[in-house]
Amino acid sequence: MAKAGRNDPCPCGSGKKYKNCCMRQDRISSARSLGLSADASQLLARLYQFAQTRRFAAAATDSFTIFWGGVFDLTGLQSVDAEDIQRTFQWFVHDVAVDDEGQHVIDLLLDRDRAQLPPPAIRLLEAWTTSISGVYRVLATGGDDSIEAYDPLRRAEVTLTDAAMARNAQAGEIICGRSYALGDTQRLSMMSLLLPPPYETPLVDYVENAYRLYQGENPQADWDAFLRANGHIVNAFLLSEKGASLRSLIGPGTRYHDPATTRDRLRAHTAERRVEAQREAQQEAQAASGRVPRAPVRRTDSGIILPGAAPQTKPSENQGKAQPDDKPRILIPGRDG
Repeated sequence: MAKAGRNDPCPCGSGKKYKNCCMRQDRISSARSLGLSADASQLLARLYQFAQTRRFAAAATDSFTIFWGGVFDLTGLQSVDAEDIQRTFQWFVHDVAVDDEGQHVIDLLLDRDRAQLPPPAIRLLEAWTTSISGVYRVLATGGDDSIEAYDPLRRAEVTLTDAAMARNAQAGEIICGRSYALGDTQRLSMMSLLLPPPYETPLVDYVENAYRLYQGENPQADWDAFLRANGHIVNAFLLSEKGASLRSLIGPGTRYHDPATTRDRLRAHTAERRVEAQREAQQEAQAASGRVPRAPVRRTDSGIILPGAAPQTKPSENQGKAQPDDKPRILIPGRDG
């Protein structure tokens, strides 16, 4: 497909010029890929492959329902935005406890591969293990890939380093992403999300309300503890009724990505599969020749297909058991409470 020019109609079909629509999102995605070091690229591939092994299948499936607010037919992931899937896995590998000792996928990978990795890779992986989700208002950007920002949750200014955001974010916009310390710099993780300025107040109110509720059960908890336990809080807000009232500011036809479109596509696909399953059941009940077997679906052991991930040769016996008609397991902290 030929690359769209600045003044060409946007490929998304919004009817707007590319420069006023999806061009910035595409530039951020491109800058992220180009800005990855060889060590970071290899570590990310290793981390995501490890997360998709059979060992974490049940936890990955449960986490997906939490992040997107319901149980969906996972064959629909093939039509979902790749960055949303990567954001889901980023939260899963960093924040979700996957064993009785409360360890995370990234901690277990570091324990397993520490002896095999070179020192720079170990330092980077150790830095990633400390990353925590956050919300930042852009104050100014610099030519050295730095971002002067304000953290409205901790009420403090901070200097962040991220080439893609420094070149594309504008003052007043909100960056939602993980940050971690590497050397003398505070860096943003790869899958940060930009939101327009009007999102700041309702988003911060939503998160602070969830924090108060969390402190009611965990009186000694600080922001780090809360955000480690609820790293999906921003996505929860964007899928909530309060987030829905602002959706006209993001999504197709704007310069901002709307994660709720992924939820909507999954819902639509799940509804279609439910209708197909009912139709097949009726046909099978009427057929005198017996049941016609369905074609198998290729998935990873976790039941989730990541773009570029190699298919597993031995699918888990427990894959695919979560059906659309199962009772949803939904955890949305701070929801309109």
